[in-house]
Amino acid sequence: MYRFFVLIILILFIFSSLALGQDFKVVSIQENLEQAILYDRDTDKEWSVQVGDEIDGWRIVVISRDYVTIVKQGKDLPIITKIPVKERIEIIKD
Repeated sequence: MYRFFVLIILILFIFSSLALGQDFKVVSIQENLEQAILYDRDTDKEWSVQVGDEIDGWRIVVISRDYVTIVKQGKDLPIITKIPVKERIEIIKD
């Protein structure tokens, strides 16, 4: 029964992610974690962002060495997405 619920949750998560159509990638982060460069694969645009900035309805809430967290208000609840920071990204010196 537990596996069934986990499977349902994973399926819902996958389909909700596909429905959003947003595909960001972290290109670089500033060494002091105040700024990051995100690449939007859907629009082929790069965005220089800081905590509090918005991109297409997504608000940047956390920039860390491991991930950039973005939030968008869903129909009922907010949608929270963590974009992982790859090991080979550029770290911009302050």
